[in-house]
Amino acid sequence: HFATSGVYVDTFKEELSDSGVRIRTFLSNDTSQDRRMELVHEIYGPEGFMAASVSKNVRVPANAQNYEVELTTVVKDRKLWDIDNPNLYRVITRLTGDGYEDEVSNKFGFRYFKFDPKQGFFLNGRHRKLIGTNRHQDYYMKGNALTDEMHLRDLRLLEEMGGNFLRVSHYPQDPVVTDFCDRNGIIASVEIPIVNYVTMSETFRQNGVNMAEEMVWQDYNSPSVVLWAYMNEPLLQRPYDNRPEIKQEYFAFICNMASNIENTIRGLDPKRFTMMAFHSSVSVYAESGLMEIPMVLGWNVYW
Repeated sequence: HFATSGVYVDTFKEELSDSGVRIRTFLSNDTSQDRRMELVHEIYGPEGFMAASVSKNVRVPANAQNYEVELTTVVKDRKLWDIDNPNLYRVITRLTGDGYEDEVSNKFGFRYFKFDPKQGFFLNGRHRKLIGTNRHQDYYMKGNALTDEMHLRDLRLLEEMGGNFLRVSHYPQDPVVTDFCDRNGIIASVEIPIVNYVTMSETFRQNGVNMAEEMVWQDYNSPSVVLWAYMNEPLLQRPYDNRPEIKQEYFAFICNMASNIENTIRGLDPKRFTMMAFHSSVSVYAESGLMEIPMVLGWNVYW
């Protein structure tokens, strides 16, 4: 399921001591017969003790792909994930029966947050100033072929600087990056690679939507991720500078594409925020209509 384990965890009533957990599991049956299985979720707390469990007998239809099963439970005396105390829970999911057995493990956390246009970012009801850096996953003479330790070196440098925020850009990076953020209390944004300009084609538009969907599912369970980003300085290179007759057509296309991606992300994950990052030409973004689409505007300022 989009290169994930197919298990997605949502928490609710996070501000209460006893908080809810919703687990969606996508099952596939590649055989020509219905299969009767038992689906079990065991939730373990930060100290390693079982905090809750829930199970269900399911009948997975023949030839089914991504057959969804939803279960809910409650974790009592839950501990919040925070910058200072990144408490992580883990759900072990088992599927057994009919001579078959499978098991996957996923981490998650309880936290609630918001972005306020006047007061900034709040995590678990507390105002937090986000200070950090942008990060690309490439090294001299190595490109993207990095060892885990090279990724971790950059993230340790961020911690040593006193940072609590990482802009993962401008593309989803190695899973070790968000895993480090989850374990060490680094707030993160993740981004898909639409940079500087767009190509006015249906193939390009659909690819952007597909990448956004993959991004959301692949980092869905990461408590560190609070922002889904999808365009970086999209009007930095303007094809209409040399062809002024296509200016309005370009604006219409890029806004339509941004709206498609925005609606896709919000439909998949209504609890997190969306973001686009612009360069300092404020007037051109206002004219294009792009400023009205995402929930958060990021500005890349060059001094």
